[in-house]
Amino acid sequence: MTTYKTSEWVSLGHPDKMADYVSEYILDRLIEKDPETRCGLEVQIKKHQVCLAGEITTNAEYTNYDLHEFASEAIKEIGYTHKYQEKFGQVNTIAGEDVRVIDAIFHQSPDIAKGVDDNGWGDQGIFFGYYCNETPEGQGYEYQLAKDIGKKIYEKALSPKSVLGLDIKTQVTISLEANRDPERLVEEVIIAVPMVEGKEKEGKKEVKEILKQFPDTFHTHVIINGTGQYTRHGPVADAGTTGRKLVVDFYGGRSRIGGGSPWTKDGTKADLSLNLLAYDLAKDYYQEMLELEAPVHHTEVELSCCIGRKEVLMQLTAFDKEGNPFHTVNDLKTIKHSELIKRYHLDKPIYAQLCREGLFSLINSKDKIKEKKQ
Repeated sequence: MTTYKTSEWVSLGHPDKMADYVSEYILDRLIEKDPETRCGLEVQIKKHQVCLAGEITTNAEYTNYDLHEFASEAIKEIGYTHKYQEKFGQVNTIAGEDVRVIDAIFHQSPDIAKGVDDNGWGDQGIFFGYYCNETPEGQGYEYQLAKDIGKKIYEKALSPKSVLGLDIKTQVTISLEANRDPERLVEEVIIAVPMVEGKEKEGKKEVKEILKQFPDTFHTHVIINGTGQYTRHGPVADAGTTGRKLVVDFYGGRSRIGGGSPWTKDGTKADLSLNLLAYDLAKDYYQEMLELEAPVHHTEVELSCCIGRKEVLMQLTAFDKEGNPFHTVNDLKTIKHSELIKRYHLDKPIYAQLCREGLFSLINSKDKIKEKKQ
């Protein structure tokens, strides 16, 4: 039987990811001054207007002008600058130099803070982890391929000589069949990428050159800009809001996801730290199954917590190639957010880096981080 798997990826230049990145960039600036900063910052972007809303409790001093500068710097880091705007025209994109900020930030509720101060979780919630054998990152092949293609296009679009833009979406569909050789085929690749008006032919040529780096796509149905033209982009064409690309941020179409957005949160928030832990546990559990020579294809983890409590309920399940569960572990453990903050370096200004490289890049580079500290 043939099964199909589809996943997508979006670049930092997508309006929703821009909002995620602005929130992380601001959190980094605050943590640089106060590592114990607590933050739940939501961001919405439309044209040059950036609205900041949520809760921040910190000893770091900042002003409205600072917030404006942080938002401007973050958007320029993504690549939206006056120079970039010249390529596409002011009507088609924005520049970070011109942003305006609306500040609607308040302090964390004292009712929530009470439990967090005692190392309890600041919310109840469910969280899921996933790890499989299809890629070195433990992600489904179609998700990793969509991400790798998208990142290459984004890198190309950052070049002043390229006619490509920064607001990119990639989507990959693969078919899986146990008795076929090769067992996995890339069936379709869909790419949406802005192109300078009148230079679509040149833009498509640039994209096709990038696809040559991915042999599995050579005989694949490829769609580049399904409507034929894509010029106006970024928050000029669409509003961006934090936390709207969670499937992209986690496991593509391969796994359930839980909690809220990890991007607007500091390390005391379960939406960040317990989601990191869920992936980490799934990875370790997968390695344990390999060491036992079990027929493992992927592992899944379920975590749940209660506001004000330290206990975390967990279930780890291993699945074979056909998707059948063959081993399960259930446990209830005391897990303090302070322990996870230390484990994942969440009291350091690493948040923008996570947003650029991917939420689980932190887990996969954990050993490298330790080497740097030594």
